[in-house]
Amino acid sequence: MIAESGTRKKGDVDIVDISGRLTFGNALAEIENSILKLIDEGSRRLVINVPGLTSIDSAGIGMLMGCRGKMGGEAGKAAYCRRQGRSRADVRSDAHGHVRRPGYGRRRGLPGVGG
Repeated sequence: MIAESGTRKKGDVDIVDISGRLTFGNALAEIENSILKLIDEGSRRLVINVPGLTSIDSAGIGMLMGCRGKMGGEAGKAAYCRRQGRSRADVRSDAHGHVRRPGYGRRRGLPGVGG
C-alpha cells in the first residue's frame, strides 16, 4: 500500500497520521509538502502519528528528520508516535534529539541517555 496521510488538529497541536509504505516516490513528496505547509503556516506543535506505517526506507527517514529539523529551526516541537506492543522497544530519542535504542546509555554508562 502506498503511503497515505491525513491531518487533524487537537487544541494547538497539529497531528499528521501516516499509514502504508513511506518510501521514495510521489506519495512521500506529497506528505513532506503537507507537513512543511503546516510548519510554514505557523504550526509550532506537531505530532507525526505512524501506527499504520508498514515500512519505511532511507528517503522516508530523511524526510521525517528534515521536517523535524525545520520545526526546530522555527522554534517548534515535533514528536513521533508509533503503535504500542511488540515494536515498543524499537528506538527512542534522547535529550538531544538523537535516536537511540532503549538502554543505550545504561550499557555504555552515559548519563541522561537511554531509557
